[in-house]
Amino acid sequence: MDTLSLFLFSFPLLTLFLSFSKNATERFVWIAFTSFLLFFILAFRHNLGYDYTSYVEIFNLDVECYYEPVTCSILGVSHFFNSYILFFAIYALLTISCVFFVSISEKSPFIMLNYICLPWFFIESFSIIRQELSIAFAIVTYFYFQKKDKNIQFLLFALLSILSHLSSILFVFLLIYLKFFGNNKTVKKLLFAFIALVSLCLFFFYDNLIAFYPLLKFYNNGGHFGYTMYFLFVLLYCISYKSIAQKESTYILSLVIFIYLGTLSVDSSLARISIPFIIPLIWFRWDILFNRIRLREFQVYLSYLLCICLYIVALYVKSHDPISALIPYKSFIPLII
Repeated sequence: MDTLSLFLFSFPLLTLFLSFSKNATERFVWIAFTSFLLFFILAFRHNLGYDYTSYVEIFNLDVECYYEPVTCSILGVSHFFNSYILFFAIYALLTISCVFFVSISEKSPFIMLNYICLPWFFIESFSIIRQELSIAFAIVTYFYFQKKDKNIQFLLFALLSILSHLSSILFVFLLIYLKFFGNNKTVKKLLFAFIALVSLCLFFFYDNLIAFYPLLKFYNNGGHFGYTMYFLFVLLYCISYKSIAQKESTYILSLVIFIYLGTLSVDSSLARISIPFIIPLIWFRWDILFNRIRLREFQVYLSYLLCICLYIVALYVKSHDPISALIPYKSFIPLII
């Protein structure tokens, strides 16, 4: 790992001392400064990320994307200025702005920290940029999902999430059901059982689905990285289970165990459908795990150390694939190539 790459990817974490403060202004500075760094790293990269060249081709060929209006809009603006660099910059700006907004609104540095360190979000933004923008909108959707008097905002960002990438549609529909129709506990249990059963049986009727949906042939292999991330999620789920306060969060995260495994049994790319369901984990405060130790403020430091370890592990695992490797960091800006 070259020194520059280590610096660029770790620099947002080096500002953590600001978030230790009880001063709201200092916490705001940390969240804002970190957001700017994340945007810079994500927007001004060059040929970095699994699908980078594919998106450059999409820009050059002017591919039709009528089923994703947000992508069409971003492509339209980028073509107007004749800059594929702008294409990536807009995606980065929208994605990071959503996380910044939620972190500031919740007054919680943990949300920003979890977004960086949990391997399904910031790190994946280098590759699956359309889906990660959809997930960013879904993060805002989940934020408003928890607010009783924000139904219009909830539905607006739910729509934006779907219009950015269809992979979030199942998660969005689940949130809509839970928010407006989820009072019946029996129906919720039956729905949970149905989703879990269908997910686990997905592999068995996959071949029959191909006859009706030929595009599914794209999803025909597993992946070591996918199973590594699945077992990491199960571990984090077990660690955090008793500490998650909201029942709806537990309900959603419990579904991930089945959806993730079922889609992963077909293909690691298809398993990305489960990523939006992991969003409630972003709200988790890891320092709660150390409450019993009674180390006061030191337990916060332990929680940050745990998050940083997660980030390093994810970056290490991801960079073992030469195609999707994020190290060494490369940029079109000569000063940081």
